[in-house]
Amino acid sequence: MKSLRILITDDNRDAANTLSRLLRVSGHSTYVAFDGATAIRMAEEIRPEVVLLDLGLPDMSGYVVCQRIRAHLGEDLLAAIAITGWCSEPARMQSFQSGFDQHLVKPASMDVLEQTLSVLAADPD
Repeated sequence: MKSLRILITDDNRDAANTLSRLLRVSGHSTYVAFDGATAIRMAEEIRPEVVLLDLGLPDMSGYVVCQRIRAHLGEDLLAAIAITGWCSEPARMQSFQSGFDQHLVKPASMDVLEQTLSVLAADPD
């Protein structure tokens, strides 16, 4: 399994930093942003393969952030995953309409997240 470049964006600093540490232990390179504007700027600089986004950010919604990152990175972005407290069906539908590949509700299962990442990181050979 290859290492992935993962951008984590959550205004809850403890949650973002903890997730970052857990994913680094799994061998991934992680970057953390705490608001949407920073996430968009960082995505342009580091070109992550995966973004993990909270939907309720202080400056703009995660939906908008996802759309902007997808527009900039195109096919280079393997997956955008919402990790959020928003669990309603309309929130899930809007996630997929905004370009997310998956919608996980907090507290998100690390097993589900690791399984998703392992599929994305699998060598195609």
